Amino acid sequence: MKKILLSFLLASTGLIYEAAAQSVAASVLVTDSPRLEEFVGNFKFEDLPFEYIEFSIKEGNLYVKAGDREGPLKPIKDTIDRFENADNMAKFSFLRNEEKQIVKVVLDYDGSVFEGKKDASKK
Repeated sequence: MKKILLSFLLASTGLIYEAAAQSVAASVLVTDSPRLEEFVGNFKFEDLPFEYIEFSIKEGNLYVKAGDREGPLKPIKDTIDRFENADNMAKFSFLRNEEKQIVKVVLDYDGSVFEGKKDASKK
């Protein structure tokens, strides 16, 4: 009987802990989520067929323009500074400095990785 009661208490405590951890994680994502305006700007790349990738906001979504291609991005689930395009071929990870300002973006396109620096002079 003691084993059954102990097992029940441990199991219920684990469930309560797990539920609490999930609600805390969800609230952290919501409260810490960045505004889309933080990602807007031009990022200079050196190893691509075009010099800049531009991020803007259209119709409430983050958009990317790279060369002659343009389209909306969607946030990658359970992340804050990562987005992907509709076909999941291009993933963008924004990097911040110590002041939490976005200074770089890493593009992972079909297994190839490229890094671009935010160009404050080009708006």
